[in-house]
Amino acid sequence: MQVILKIDGMHCTGCQNRLQNSLELIKDIQDLQVSLEEKQATFTTSNEDNINKVIQKIEDLGFTVTSIKKDSD
Repeated sequence: MQVILKIDGMHCTGCQNRLQNSLELIKDIQDLQVSLEEKQATFTTSNEDNINKVIQKIEDLGFTVTSIKKDSD
């Protein structure tokens, strides 16, 4: 499934890079892209639990997830 998380608190490319690098360490997520312009993270996963792991990591870094959109393939 593809997941799009809207993120509040990203203000610069440093924020974007920090999120990208941290989220890439989470196993079983693919096609990760963090976009400063769209203020979102997009990734695919086959495990629903991974969504919560990504959200927790984003919040641990000081950002806020404002919406979650899931599209099943």
